[in-house]
Amino acid sequence: MNPASRISAVVDIFCSVAQNAHQVNGWTTWLEKSGAPVRDDSVMLALQAVRKELRILDAKMKLVGVPENLYQRSLAGITEAFQTVYLHQAWGNVQAKVTAADVRTNLAWMSWVLSRFDENDIDADALNALLEAISDQESLLENSELPDGIRELLESQVEELRVALMLYRVNGVQPIVDAVNKQSGEMRNAPAELVTAVASAGPEAQGAVNKGMELISKAAKVAESGSKIVKFGKDLYELGISGYAAFGQLLLQGPPAGN
Repeated sequence: MNPASRISAVVDIFCSVAQNAHQVNGWTTWLEKSGAPVRDDSVMLALQAVRKELRILDAKMKLVGVPENLYQRSLAGITEAFQTVYLHQAWGNVQAKVTAADVRTNLAWMSWVLSRFDENDIDADALNALLEAISDQESLLENSELPDGIRELLESQVEELRVALMLYRVNGVQPIVDAVNKQSGEMRNAPAELVTAVASAGPEAQGAVNKGMELISKAAKVAESGSKIVKFGKDLYELGISGYAAFGQLLLQGPPAGN
């Protein structure tokens, strides 16, 4: 998929929203279909992600030299409709700006124009392995006694990956790539006091860190499978093998010689 086809998929959800229903109902349906938790913050994240993708779509159309008058009206209308001010107003107030036949036809045409930017479909087996690992880690965190610092780190990791997978449907693999890069840095640069706390806490905490490292490697595989350009280094995949042994080691090694 490319930016236009991803926006079109969101529009398809809103085609079934009743005119007298609030716009937020459409976002609730979208979240449910994506498997994401239906919460106010999730709705806001989805809304922001769509508006971001609309800006990317505009930039891509300009990049390939398409005159703005052939698409800008559609993008402007969708951008206008998908604002927080309209979330709890009747969908019928802005419906035509998003689901009108000419808007959907224009999006389909833009998707064809931008087909050179299509991302690969992410590998289903890699995605299922990641989702299973996330669920396992959530269960482990719920049933383990861990130092506060490592619990916060690992819980935020799980939440970030859940959000990245939700945003994949709007922004492609980039949110997953961003989560992998952020989390690999956090794990390898964990402060010395946190490394010491995990070491003192024993096998349970170390096992949780191992699972966290594995999550990063599994998320990297998902991101790579859905991208034609993203390639992570060997050292990142080794996190899943090294596990706890790599926790905080980049910081403990200090700066490279000569710096």
